[in-house]
Amino acid sequence: MMRWLVKVDDTNWQPSPEQMELLLSLQCQREEMRIRALKNVNDSKRSLIGRMLLQKAACNALGKTSLKFGRTKEGKPYLQDHEAARRGLNLNVSHHGSWAVLAMEEKSLVGVDVSSTTPPRENLSFEAFFESMEESLTKKEWRSIRNAGATDEELFYAFFVFWVLKESYVKAVGIGLAVDTASVELIVPFEILCLRVQRQRQGVDASLVTRIHRDSQIKVVVNGRVARNWEFELYMIGQDHLMGVAVGPHEDATESYKKAMSELLDAEEDGMENNVPRRGSLLSMDSDSSSVGTYSKSSSFDSEYSVSDSFNEEEELLSGLRTMSVVDLLPQDLIEKYVQLAPA
Repeated sequence: MMRWLVKVDDTNWQPSPEQMELLLSLQCQREEMRIRALKNVNDSKRSLIGRMLLQKAACNALGKTSLKFGRTKEGKPYLQDHEAARRGLNLNVSHHGSWAVLAMEEKSLVGVDVSSTTPPRENLSFEAFFESMEESLTKKEWRSIRNAGATDEELFYAFFVFWVLKESYVKAVGIGLAVDTASVELIVPFEILCLRVQRQRQGVDASLVTRIHRDSQIKVVVNGRVARNWEFELYMIGQDHLMGVAVGPHEDATESYKKAMSELLDAEEDGMENNVPRRGSLLSMDSDSSSVGTYSKSSSFDSEYSVSDSFNEEEELLSGLRTMSVVDLLPQDLIEKYVQLAPA
């Protein structure tokens, strides 16, 4: 179980062009080209850190220095690794606003989503926002949102609670863009939708990362039936970001994901270790053609990295919850070089 967060806004990370080039050089050609093609500098930074989170977490978990990722036809990433398949290792990343985040689980599906809770445009009213986003949630979900507050600020917050939780479920299952918004519906208790107001009244420090919910009170209804054995986590990151995590059984994954895992487990050992897919295997779909860089297992955060002081120590936080810096994600042998390339 792992939850990692990296703050990537300009006040926390302003890499030099040389530092960016070094980090991009660690990516496979496909990912490097994708990141370079992004027109917004902040989008490039967030996407790069999301990729580095995946790489570092996977290498740490498996004790390996290089790994490959593949994707199902719906776009769900998975590790092309026999041990990862046997352990049911599942990773997911998200980035938005000031943060890039990762969630990892063993023997369960996991999805994560992070979002700023501020409106996408300055002076955007909630009613105008609703008109543009009405199809993204069900009528019951919108009704719950409207019952949760009176001001635009409260309504936006309630919307983003639904948004990050629903996105985390969609990403965990791996249905991607194929999802029918009417077929997946969340039931979120009223008190969870109002927690921001309670937090502000209590004067909670805006810098804290606080887990405010983790159990099965939140329900997900799929095609009219409550999905069993799903748990949701909700985190407030400061006053203006939310992170949602969905954890559920592997049997709820898409058939393409199940097939990919089955083929990994059934593959010949020599073919698996060299990442040679069998004919027709999903392993060949959107897979990286190069390693993710060399990461030293000696730098495992599980033993060396402590929870940041910014966390609310009164909360019962998961042992895997960490705030991290970009340097924490680097291979040990590149840290000194990266630091030397810092802006003057």
